[in-house]
Amino acid sequence: MKTAEFLLVCLLIISGGLNAFLYLKDYVVPPIGESLLVWNVPADVTPHSYLFATMFDTFRMSINLRANGTLDVYVFTPTQYAAFEQNGGRPSAYVGYYSGSQISFEWNLSTGCAGYVYVIYDPGSTVLQVVPHVTATYSPSQVSTGICSQS
Repeated sequence: MKTAEFLLVCLLIISGGLNAFLYLKDYVVPPIGESLLVWNVPADVTPHSYLFATMFDTFRMSINLRANGTLDVYVFTPTQYAAFEQNGGRPSAYVGYYSGSQISFEWNLSTGCAGYVYVIYDPGSTVLQVVPHVTATYSPSQVSTGICSQS
């Protein structure tokens, strides 16, 4: 009787895991090439502060920002972000930099690497309202990309 109970528990665990996998496959991870809206809620950034976000692994990111003033957007590796934080919000190095009141860029180095973050920095003296439209397109790479491909 113990063996039958053990097999039943194993089958229930396998069935639950399979159901969770199928749910994630069908409802959470989109088909290759299909975009998901990640962020579209306006946010305020106070002077000399920033918003922080990560670039998703296996996704191509499309970042589109509008603001009522000039924004600086930096793309960092984790090490570069740590230095940025230690320097009080002054970057010593970065992978990407964009500036303006309307910023649009695609980031595809994260398709095979979970090694990037970005910050939206307010360099001015007034509060900025950021109106974002950020999407992620499932685009897994067969090889490591960006900093993950470096030894």
